[in-house]
Amino acid sequence: EKMSCSRNYGIDFLRLIFMFMICTLHVLGQGGVLNLCAFGTINHRMYWLIEVVSYCAVDGFAFITGYTASDKTQDYSKFINMWFQVFFYSFIISVLATVIGIDGGWNIKSIIMRLLPVTFNQYWYFTAYFALFFFRPILNKYLFNAPKEDCKKIFIFLFVLFSLMGTLKDPFKAQDGFSSIWIIVVYCMGGLAKQIKLFEQKRTFTLLILWLCANLFSWILWVGLGIDILVNYLSPTIFVSGMILVVIFSRVSFNGDIIRKLSPLAFGVYLFQMNPVIWNGVFKDAFKFIYQKPLAVGVGLVFAYSGLIFVIGLVVEYVRARFARIIGIEKLSQRITNAIEKNIIKLFI
Repeated sequence: EKMSCSRNYGIDFLRLIFMFMICTLHVLGQGGVLNLCAFGTINHRMYWLIEVVSYCAVDGFAFITGYTASDKTQDYSKFINMWFQVFFYSFIISVLATVIGIDGGWNIKSIIMRLLPVTFNQYWYFTAYFALFFFRPILNKYLFNAPKEDCKKIFIFLFVLFSLMGTLKDPFKAQDGFSSIWIIVVYCMGGLAKQIKLFEQKRTFTLLILWLCANLFSWILWVGLGIDILVNYLSPTIFVSGMILVVIFSRVSFNGDIIRKLSPLAFGVYLFQMNPVIWNGVFKDAFKFIYQKPLAVGVGLVFAYSGLIFVIGLVVEYVRARFARIIGIEKLSQRITNAIEKNIIKLFI
């Protein structure tokens, strides 16, 4: 989706950067590195600096979806196609992992959960996006038609209610950002930011300084004072960090042949990592050894393994996408969409 006829390859490139950041979060978190870091040590400070800087990636993804939204008619077949993509990672990858010797934990419950990934929230971000997808036509009618002054007010209200207040007490149950309501809110803020041209008059250098300050504030509050209130997806500093990167990269212009081919694969990298068998059977505490290395070596290994996971995820998604084209998943998605529109919807309307 795009706001104009020319594709913004800077945004596409940022999607890939965000996904690399998510790989980094998983190496540090699920990989077990952060759990070994004693508070106040140099290792604790450095590894948490990487964590804090990478934290904005999830908010950034949702923000991009709103920031690049268009007012064209929504294609529901694309969503069915995406569901098949999620099913592949939920079920087929679990089967393949079991075949190569990774314990798949198969039982009746796990089979049902893998067959119904949205119902059982196998991938929290996709479940959140599932809800957003069906609200988008209604949301977009407002986002693309509201007066600019109203857009400014709503943007501020959403930021105060869900980010500022949410960080303090989370009165609207946004669950630290792991929820449909937060992803919907960030989508709206992305669309509103584009409409009001937020930060577009600011120099890139000024935005970089603001981005640096936001990250340092979150980091210093945690590693210096032990207060982690600003290290979550609702955090205003984390949200602003992601938002600024989107604005900055929207200004980047270059030949996008490679980026154009890689960017659509980014979501598959996330799905690959979050497959329960991979997540618990491969990633769990897999990178604890990094903590034992000298700090400079350890930091290098964090990025190296993040890059390795990223590349493996891209390759797996590329193979899946090619296979899906060969067997005609896109055409099947279109036929399913047509059947739903012609038959099921008529039963209710």
